[in-house]
Amino acid sequence: MCKSPGKHISLRSCDPQVPESLNDRAQDNVRALCAIADVVGGHWRETLRQAFVGLAQAREEAQQVSNGVMLLHDIAEVLEGYTDPKIGSGELQQKLVFLEDSAWNIGTVISRSRQSGSHNFLKSSRFTLIVTQPVGFIM
Repeated sequence: MCKSPGKHISLRSCDPQVPESLNDRAQDNVRALCAIADVVGGHWRETLRQAFVGLAQAREEAQQVSNGVMLLHDIAEVLEGYTDPKIGSGELQQKLVFLEDSAWNIGTVISRSRQSGSHNFLKSSRFTLIVTQPVGFIM
């Protein structure tokens, strides 16, 4: 709990319980808000902690989206507004590689390759196995 000299409460003196299911960084990030909820009292103590756990679980689930789902989403974005009923695989690949905020974006691939120390960024597993592989659809 918090030590309060008079009517003022110092958050520095608080050591609130934070949800154990959160990782260390998340626990550090929510510590002050948990302290405030403890001071406010009532249902806020439990409500806030449940919300933090729910947000952490939702974030983890969102990060587990498969490469295939990401690829389909990005293909849909490429084809949005595309008027020709057909698109060649080379053209689709080129549009995916230059699609902003995409896992297939050439800048993203280069950046990840540099971080991993790989100098052959065009042969990274994500770029080679996903972008260059044919994707079959039944219409």
